[in-house]
Amino acid sequence: MALGSTLSVYPASAFPLLAAQRGAPYVIINRGATEHDHESCVSLRMEGEVNEIFPAAVESACTRGR
Repeated sequence: MALGSTLSVYPASAFPLLAAQRGAPYVIINRGATEHDHESCVSLRMEGEVNEIFPAAVESACTRGR
């Protein structure tokens, strides 16, 4: 998962790609374009403010797990 980043600073930007290439889901939440938006391994790309999207997504995931 990449939150609120353009993913343009290497080597840190490589970590989500490495995880995705090994089978982990790769979710990007960001306001604006990122360097990884067109990578085939991206599972979900959400446009918007992290502080608005992420808390609701976590709450929804936790509710489903009950």
